[in-house]
Amino acid sequence: MVIPLVVTLLAVLLIALGGYMSSKSGGKAVETALDSTAIAVAQSLASVEPSWWDPNHGTEKTIYEILSQKKDEKLKKEEAKNFADRDEGAIHQIKENFKALVETWGIKAPDAADQSKNNAIRSANTRRLARLTDIKGTAVLYAAILPPSGGSAIVKGGAKPDGMMVAGAREVGEATVQSARIGKTPARVVEYPIRDAFDEVAGRALVIVAAVGASGGGMATVAIFALLGLLLVGGASFGLCLAASKGLMNLGRSLDQIGRGDLDIKIRPGGGEVGAVARSADRAVKTFQKMQEQAYAAETTVQPVAAPVEASVDTASLLPQEPPRVDGYEFEAVHKPSPAGANDFFDYIQ
Repeated sequence: MVIPLVVTLLAVLLIALGGYMSSKSGGKAVETALDSTAIAVAQSLASVEPSWWDPNHGTEKTIYEILSQKKDEKLKKEEAKNFADRDEGAIHQIKENFKALVETWGIKAPDAADQSKNNAIRSANTRRLARLTDIKGTAVLYAAILPPSGGSAIVKGGAKPDGMMVAGAREVGEATVQSARIGKTPARVVEYPIRDAFDEVAGRALVIVAAVGASGGGMATVAIFALLGLLLVGGASFGLCLAASKGLMNLGRSLDQIGRGDLDIKIRPGGGEVGAVARSADRAVKTFQKMQEQAYAAETTVQPVAAPVEASVDTASLLPQEPPRVDGYEFEAVHKPSPAGANDFFDYIQ
């Protein structure tokens, strides 16, 4: 039983080791392919200048909204300086400057039709990026077009994942790749520079993809293969060893019965080395049985009583008269003549 147990354990260890190495190399390959895919998506987004993605692209009243936004930002900053004691003069001056600028340039606020058109363009640009995250089975979780540095997204597709932790930034060509985790889901964050006609960085394409396939999930497969190896290799090795030892077990039982005196048992030889041993044991038993029968027959045969040896041979003349004298030793001897015509005699040899 030790041999198949050792073979099974070695097989399971080898299968588990091979599976672990395959899982690690496979996970690395998946990780590389995933990063390449994320970079390719970011590159495709970076092929268009950020101005094309502007939420107001194609409208005639864009400048008014831009100025309005900047005015509102300045007002908020001014109010935030000291909420208890606001500088009303500064706030008034900002509003007047905005009013004068609008009148000087002849800019008018967009009417309802223009506003509806702007909103439609905003939604269309957002949907273009949102399609990346809406396709079933895709790994893309989020996409956005960002300014050259800092600032909020010019346009984004979907809602950016909450609670994302990012670490381990590395450069892959022009792309910046970071490992991330969204809850329990591993992810990759890729940024790719968007260049204008003068090869200047005009924005950044951001793509977040899920990285479940590269998270080492192949360990479950390793466990399954190890279990299958345990069942297959273990079953095969135990079966072979039991089949090989069956002859020895039968031979052992037969010899045990012979040891208890049952000489009429038939030892079945079988094949291989065990069969050769079984045949030799069977021959030995048969020979021993035949010798026993011969001895029994000899004992039961009536033999004529022979005349005493003393009647014809003077045994006293064939024996030493007295034991030798040797310092430190004493000798004793007893001699009983046999009634049959045969005997042993003794002597002392210097």
